[in-house]
Amino acid sequence: MANKPYLTFIEQLKQNPLIFTIVGLIIGSASKEIEKFSGIPSQAVGIFAVILAIVPLFPLFRKFLLRLKKRK
Repeated sequence: MANKPYLTFIEQLKQNPLIFTIVGLIIGSASKEIEKFSGIPSQAVGIFAVILAIVPLFPLFRKFLLRLKKRK
């Protein structure tokens, strides 16, 4: 791994999940403007934004749930 000058998408996702979540929220809030600019329906942009916002948080949810189970 030390020889790799770049990180794969999955490695970036594991290291910085909140960045992808923030980008998803920004895209979701600007979906109407994106529809006006590009012609892509705002529902499709919204679905993409929700996926982009929620999927990176699954590893954090899993860590949180495992931590709660260990506390019992």
